[in-house]
Amino acid sequence: MKELTERGINFQLDIVGSVISDFELPEWFTNNSQIKLYGHIPQDELKIFLINSDLYIFPSYSEGAAQSLKEAMAAGLPVIATTQSGAPIIHGENGWIIADHSEEELTEAIIILANGHELRERLGKNATKTISEGHTWEKYGEEVAKLYETLLIKAQKDTEKHV
Repeated sequence: MKELTERGINFQLDIVGSVISDFELPEWFTNNSQIKLYGHIPQDELKIFLINSDLYIFPSYSEGAAQSLKEAMAAGLPVIATTQSGAPIIHGENGWIIADHSEEELTEAIIILANGHELRERLGKNATKTISEGHTWEKYGEEVAKLYETLLIKAQKDTEKHV
């Protein structure tokens, strides 16, 4: 955000969620009128942020499969994330992947997507399609049921071997 500010790029950064209290935010960050910290927001109020945003940025260093990122994709937002986000992103097709710890790649991705209206639209539409076709609760339930079935069959075979 500092780099975007220094380049004279106009933006509004809305940070939703808790900020780790043992991490001190720099003064330039907390005093920047373009950056707003909202803290924890009830789940049913998050859709307002998704509807009013142009991009969803999730530069996480370690995630299993971030639900918030999938919600942003489902809402049709183009997302910028690291490979560690756990999201079903194919770079340039349904989102934008950046290297972790790369301020340069994050800055460039924001600039590319901020200036590319058609690209943002295409990524957002493809992101929605990715989630609606392959990441529904129904599909998740089916996959969990298959996993349990496989584990039960394996456990039964292991038991039969020892009897």
